[in-house]
Amino acid sequence: MKSLDKAKHLYRICWALSVLSLVLLSRSEPLLAQNAGARPAPPHKLALLVGISNYSRGRDANRDWWNLHSEADMAAMKQVLVQRFGFADKDVVVLTDAKATRQGIIAAFQKQLIARAHPGDVVLFHYSGHGQQVPDPGKRKLNGMRQGLVPFDYISQKASDGVKSNLQDDNVRDLLSQLKAKMAGPDGKVQGNITVFLDSCFSGTAPLGENGLPQRGRGWNEKIDGPRPQMVAAPATPQSETPAGSGMLEPGEAMTNGYVVISAARSDQTAQEARDEKGRPIGALTYYLTRALQQATPQTTYRTLFEKMTLQLQETLPDQTPQMEGEADKLLFAGAALPVQSFLVVQKANKNTLTLPVGFLQGTSVGSRYAIYKPNSDVGDANNLIGEADITSVEDIHSQAQLTSESADKLKAEDLQSARVVETAHNFGENRLRVLFEGNGPWVDAIKASQARGELDVMTTEGATATNYDVLIRLSNGKLAMLRRGGQPLALIINDEHAPAKVRDALMGEWRWRYLARLGTSNAASLLQLEMKLVRVNNAVGEAPVDTDGGMVFHYGDTYALQLRNLSPVNAYVTVLDLSPDGTINPVLPPGNIVDDALKPTPPEYIPADGAWHQIQGFSWGAAPPAGREIWKVIATREPADFSSFLLQKTETEGGEVLYPALLDLTKRGAPPNPLEKLLLRSQTGTHRGFTAVPPSYWTTAQVSFEVKP
Repeated sequence: MKSLDKAKHLYRICWALSVLSLVLLSRSEPLLAQNAGARPAPPHKLALLVGISNYSRGRDANRDWWNLHSEADMAAMKQVLVQRFGFADKDVVVLTDAKATRQGIIAAFQKQLIARAHPGDVVLFHYSGHGQQVPDPGKRKLNGMRQGLVPFDYISQKASDGVKSNLQDDNVRDLLSQLKAKMAGPDGKVQGNITVFLDSCFSGTAPLGENGLPQRGRGWNEKIDGPRPQMVAAPATPQSETPAGSGMLEPGEAMTNGYVVISAARSDQTAQEARDEKGRPIGALTYYLTRALQQATPQTTYRTLFEKMTLQLQETLPDQTPQMEGEADKLLFAGAALPVQSFLVVQKANKNTLTLPVGFLQGTSVGSRYAIYKPNSDVGDANNLIGEADITSVEDIHSQAQLTSESADKLKAEDLQSARVVETAHNFGENRLRVLFEGNGPWVDAIKASQARGELDVMTTEGATATNYDVLIRLSNGKLAMLRRGGQPLALIINDEHAPAKVRDALMGEWRWRYLARLGTSNAASLLQLEMKLVRVNNAVGEAPVDTDGGMVFHYGDTYALQLRNLSPVNAYVTVLDLSPDGTINPVLPPGNIVDDALKPTPPEYIPADGAWHQIQGFSWGAAPPAGREIWKVIATREPADFSSFLLQKTETEGGEVLYPALLDLTKRGAPPNPLEKLLLRSQTGTHRGFTAVPPSYWTTAQVSFEVKP
């Protein structure tokens, strides 16, 4: 009996120790995991969005601030944060109108951001509303004024009242300083991201802008505010009359403290409203910012985001210049962007017809089919598929699509507004290369079988005859010889099981060559106008330099130089490509734009907007084989671009096989592609999903053609 009691006692002790050990283990689990080298938890993402629309109280116009459309900003910004950057809905706090009092904003900032933030987190503060200049009571500002954000519970428009009720720049700086202290690492620097978006301004003289929409804030108005404050003291060093930055922080403060601040305009400019794709008013900065955020990738930096957003905003509002302060080369929201889904958004829908934002520039062709998905839905989920449409007409940067009969029966125009579409079948149509096979055999059967599987849509054998073809393929000594019409060699491929895939690469290369050859814009809206010409340096043969067609003729050994003239009101960055008679695409300018691991692409040349001819110094080119008609094409853009991805150069293997290298994978490149570069690359590979059209004023082309003779 005693032994049984003893056993029960020991059992109770063991059971208690087991429970205790489990409790201790559970409490020590984070520490054990950390010691074991476990991956840290993903950063916490917090956002506070403040938007005030209903300012007016029905009093005198000189007392009340006018109403805005900030509610649209809040909806657009929250949607992009949740859908594209993985912010939890509960972690995006929105304050509008009556909740956005001065004390309400401060309390929400402290509770939502400061109290919850830790090192490594991603934190955003966004403000959409009026901004105002008021006197600086402490006389610490050289110009005697300070900036502030106008809350819902303002007293009046008068600057002296703004001193009492506005959220002043010092208040914002103090809140950011407290947030920085919560997110600082051992070295005192911010770990993670602190981002501020300000869709407001501290300038302007009228409630409405030229587009008839409200302006967000105003500068000093002596009729309302009294005499303008005098400068406290003359600055020790000359200062710009139009200081950069938001005006809310001291120069260099954002960089020093690890913030990134993007504001709507310079401190001497107005922040305006715009209209979204449905015609609804919205803050211009917020609208173009959210559009750029929609296209962000995990590799997008704040600089890339800012440049893309600014380019698009100034297409519509050239007098509004957004500003950025701080660490521009940091990854946007610590790289939190989710993978971009490939889709286009319907621009217009009338009955059975859709307008899509892609056209000839993107390689769109009549007969291509698109799947249609619900607006703002996941195009990867088949449950969101609502119909299909086929392209019926193509313009430069737009195209029209017709609903299939089955879709037309069940869809209404309102179902299609802002719907998402994805290309499911690309029709090369008239752009297909006509291929003529010389002879028959297993090699022909293999290529045709690949074509039947949809792997060679770039080619067709219909209409190809001995006198009317684009590419001829023949078997010669165990290799497939591919020739252009006229006998110019295109590729030489070993006849094995890989031959059909290599034939496709060569045909795609030829298709790209032809695409670039005919690429051009005559759009009168383009800001860029460029001319180019070749100037003979020496004449090896002595023959007259003009052929019967009025073009230049160069013989082997002749040398020539390149001259460019920019007739635009803006400076132009140019890339010049050589479309050789044998189908290769080579770099002319910049000369370092070669797809080679040992060579880094050279930035494109810069041609000033002075209307004068500029000869590219230090380079001359010599005529060399192959003989035939050659084209030099210049592509001019409003910002630097790298078109090395389009280069098509021949590679000869040990077995004597001549091939074209595959397209350079964009994901392996360090920097995101320039918008036009990305557009052209996708158009030349026969796909064009997941990007927006390049504005017609963004780019232009020019070219010269000449004959090369032995």
